[in-house]
Order: sequence, then C-alpha cells, then structure tokens
Amino acid sequence: MSKWLTTLKNTKIIPLISVNDVDQAKQMMQLLAEANILVAEIGFNQPTSSEILTALKNEFPEALFLAGGIIQQESAALAIESGADILITPSINPNILKFAQDKECPIIPGVNTPLSLEMALANNISLVKFFPAEASGGVKLIKALNSVYPDITYIPTGGIDDSNIDEYFAHKNVIACGIGFISETKQIQKGNWRLLKTRIKTIQSILKYT
Repeated sequence: MSKWLTTLKNTKIIPLISVNDVDQAKQMMQLLAEANILVAEIGFNQPTSSEILTALKNEFPEALFLAGGIIQQESAALAIESGADILITPSINPNILKFAQDKECPIIPGVNTPLSLEMALANNISLVKFFPAEASGGVKLIKALNSVYPDITYIPTGGIDDSNIDEYFAHKNVIACGIGFISETKQIQKGNWRLLKTRIKTIQSILKYT
C-alpha cells in the first residue's frame, strides 16, 4: 500500500481549504496540524491557489496536500508544479487522467454513476471521490453501487458534517471523507478559529467510534 493511501486511511478526513489569503490558509493548516491532521485539500479555484499550496508545502513539509477542483490540464500542471501530492477532479476527465498518470501523480476522480465508475476502472483507478455525496444519494447510493462494483473504494465529499459522517464510515468501502465543515471558508475569513477548533474536536470524537 502506498504511503499516501495509508495516510488517508489513518487520518480518515480530508479538510478542504478554499480561501484566497495565504495567511488565512496558513492559520487554518496550523489549527489542523495542532490536532494532528496533516492532510488537506487545497481548492484550485482561487487566484492565489498555487501560491497557497506552495506556501503550505514549504511550511508543513510533513503534510499530505491534495489539489482539488481540477478541471483543466493547465490547472493540473500548475498544481503539480506547486507541490500537490495528489490531484482530485470533480468528474472523469480522460485528458487530465492521462496527464496525471504520465506525470506519475496520483489522481482521485469524482464519480456518482455506474458509467463514471466504469470509466474509472477502465483507467485502472479503483479509489474514487464520491461527489457530490449527499446530493447524489449519500450512503444509499454507495451501497447500491457497491453491490455491482465491490472493489471500488470511496472518498465521499459534499454535504458531510458532524450529523452524518458516521453513516459514511459505517460502509466498509469508505476510506476517508472530504469535509469542509471543519475548515469552512466563511469562518476562516471571519477568523472564527475557536469555532473551527471546536468543530475539529467534535469530528475527531466521532471518528474514534468509526
């Protein structure tokens, strides 16, 4: 098993940091690091996403960083250049898949249908992002898909918080969950660090029993 996959399984959550301010991103990552969460997805949808990823990679070299929201090959190239350990796409994009594989960079594509699952398998990918998780049917859809594609493992993302994260981990094929609840953009921007710290502790207390 690869080191990055082991890290994801052990950490269980992938907080999403999607802000346009380097210092705010650093403060959020520091909060996560203090909670021994050394994994984060950097949303590549901001003008400073590349700068933020490079800064975090330099300041937290022991952490695993995923570049999320990759929908263009140019963004994939920039993310890798900026230090991304893994690429995450919202859907199956054959051009980006091939580019990442040619660069030997792990990629986790987004799926939520049998067709997209089969496209992933056709590209030798069995770990996928289930997105948008809640809007697509949540755990019920994962169970239905698993009955036909039992070897697929999932990272559900979208609409997951303290009210439902335990439901996802009740499924054996879920290895981690993407979660913005503990790194909510508007709370970072407001500097509500106490609230975010409380949310981190809440999620970690739930994860102890999953």
